[in-house]
Parts: sequence; structure tokens; C-alpha cells
Amino acid sequence: MKKFRFTLQTVLNLNISLEKEEKNQLAAANRRIMVLEDEKAAVIDKITASEDEYSLKIKCCSVEDMKIQNVYIANLNITKKQIDERIDEEKKKRQKIRDALSKTIIKRKSLETLMEKQYTEYLAQVKSEEEKSLDDFVSYSYLYS
Repeated sequence: MKKFRFTLQTVLNLNISLEKEEKNQLAAANRRIMVLEDEKAAVIDKITASEDEYSLKIKCCSVEDMKIQNVYIANLNITKKQIDERIDEEKKKRQKIRDALSKTIIKRKSLETLMEKQYTEYLAQVKSEEEKSLDDFVSYSYLYS
């Protein structure tokens, strides 16, 4: 009796490994986004602290100190905008990875369905061969007994 062998097993294995790789890429993209969001939160905290400090010192500070504080807050706001842009870029990359992953999953599932169909056909063929050999055996024993 021959052994079952899926004809597209190498393609299925390739899709499985590609799916794992894309899942790892997706996890890495999520980590990068989380790091950027943490950086953004830290910058927002700095902005809030600086604005609070500025509002407390507004009555007793010199004009030069106020200018320095305004420049610092403006730079923090620019940094926040840059981080927002980087987050948007990473989210676009993550979406591309998700799309590729979903296509790979669809391919893998269709290959697995095809494999199940081939396996069902294989089992039917094996059963047919067994029945045929059993019929041959029965007819042989009937004829020669």
C-alpha cells in the first residue's frame, strides 16, 4: 500500500514559514509603535510640566527666561509632531504587513483544504484497493475450494 503524499507539501511548508515570519514582523511593528507612543507620552509629560512651570513663574521671571521657556516648549511640540509622523508611518507599515499576512493565511488555508481533499481521495482509493483485493481473495478461495 502506498503512503499518502501531498503534492503541494513544499508550497504549504513555504507558506507556513512565511506566515511565521510575517507574524514576527507584525509583532516587531507593534513593539516599535508602542515604543514611539511611550516616547510621545514622555514628551507630552515634559510639555505639561514645562507649561505648569511657565505659568507659575510668569510673574517673577525675566523676559529672557520666558523666551527660553517658550523655545523649549516649541521644540517639545515639534518633537511631538515628529513622533506622531513616525507613528503614522509605522502604522502604515503594520497595515501592509497585516495585509500580506492575511493573504498568506488565506493561501495556507486553501492549501490545507486541498490537502484534506487529496487525503480523502487517497483514503477512498485505498479502501477501493482493499475491497478489490478482498474480492479477489474471496473469489479465488471460492473457485479453488
